[in-house]
Amino acid sequence: MAAALMAGLLALVDGAWTRQWRIVVVGAAEAARRRAAWRAKLAITPRQARLALLQVGLLDDVEAAINGISDELLRRQAQISWEYADEIRRLDPWIAVFGAALNLDDAALDELFALEQAL
Repeated sequence: MAAALMAGLLALVDGAWTRQWRIVVVGAAEAARRRAAWRAKLAITPRQARLALLQVGLLDDVEAAINGISDELLRRQAQISWEYADEIRRLDPWIAVFGAALNLDDAALDELFALEQAL
């Protein structure tokens, strides 16, 4: 199965900044490798996370998701991470916990992080 990957690049065209897109068709294994590399380096600020969650209507659900974690140690770790993190990395273990609690799979988390990067 092949996947199409797009990369938007800014270029100065006739005196105006324009986003130019390059589409590359790669195999599924290469797409998975690139996605994993993107996830590994992806980090956002808590502000970006909160604004994006607000935009998609999930900000208020985060507190409930944290409180719904049955394991006390994991719950406290998630609370501390949510309240005090300087940055939020896509592959932080508690992101998977939040994703599950908010019914977000990996693809939805990727989309949310991409939105957050833009804010």
